Amino acid sequence: MPYFHIWFATKRRKWLLQGDVRDAAVEIITAVAGERGFRLLECEAIVDHVHLLLKADSGDDLPWVLNMLKGVSARKLFQHFPELKHDAQTASFWQRGYNS
Repeated sequence: MPYFHIWFATKRRKWLLQGDVRDAAVEIITAVAGERGFRLLECEAIVDHVHLLLKADSGDDLPWVLNMLKGVSARKLFQHFPELKHDAQTASFWQRGYNS
């Protein structure tokens, strides 16, 4: 089973992942992965992006897994920190896509 190093950034690479927001993002992503049965081995957030180490059966699963992680985490972060929508100046928390 291969390992995948994935990273994705906040919208417009804004420095939104600081302090409590950073901690909440890591906690939410880790919790969603656990609830959905994804094999998330590592999750680390830096001020404008997140790194993940995933173990997956194939790369074909990655788009669905990442869509779920990014979608749920964005909704929960905006619920916990409503001021982020103003800070991000957008209704999207994450940029489209990801890199591996």
